[in-house]
Amino acid sequence: MASADERGGTQPTGADARAAARALIDLVRKQHLPKRFRREPPWHSVAAAFVVWMADTVESILTLWDGKDALGSENDLDMIILLRSLYEQTVVFAWLAIDPQAHMKQWGENERYYHRVLVEEAAEYGIPCTYEEVTTKGNRLKPMDQLARAVDEHWGGVLTGFRTAAAKRRKQQIDLLTFAGLYLPIYREASTATHATPVSLTPYMDLDASPRVVRVGFGQNYAAWWSMVVPIYTQALIVCNSVLKWPDKQTVLDINNSMYPGG
Repeated sequence: MASADERGGTQPTGADARAAARALIDLVRKQHLPKRFRREPPWHSVAAAFVVWMADTVESILTLWDGKDALGSENDLDMIILLRSLYEQTVVFAWLAIDPQAHMKQWGENERYYHRVLVEEAAEYGIPCTYEEVTTKGNRLKPMDQLARAVDEHWGGVLTGFRTAAAKRRKQQIDLLTFAGLYLPIYREASTATHATPVSLTPYMDLDASPRVVRVGFGQNYAAWWSMVVPIYTQALIVCNSVLKWPDKQTVLDINNSMYPGG
């Protein structure tokens, strides 16, 4: 049987990746919902809501995947926008789970910071706000790459294909099979499409042609992006198991590993 690193470094087929993604969604939705929380810490309901939210994101990715197959399109621009959302959801969730009491407080401070920005902008349009909203400053969270490194240091080495971050490793040497390593190719690169930068038009324009040609969009990393959906969501579900004792960790790992040859 192939080792975990060998399987994690192998490109799964689209059909296998799609089947694994669907299995993870069904595992959460059909076997564990609805959930009722009474005397449990508030963090437990937050954790459950997070993984259900991520299931919806994975469902949206599958819907997009099916639609692109029907159109014969391999434009990966909108795909990576959704993958960026899933990456951010997983990193923030896994970071919260490291120290829920302290990190939930910081997360709330981040919400208050951005809510104050919102009400200040709303006031410019004559929308009323309360004194408390204006005077509650809040504080921003650390940058996403720092949260990702904290996640690797705490949770890394649990999942097929993802490894623990090396201590004091230079950025140029970061392993792509870590959340810190995925920050640049997923979170940062996808910002170009998310925020409508000029480079986001590259799949639709051939700037070297004369005259310039506008065409149906295409993507160079189409299959690679799809294959990242399952291991990212799997990592989130493993963290969920550590908090709520569901879904079953081995079942989650078996689903993830099933999409790799020899898994």
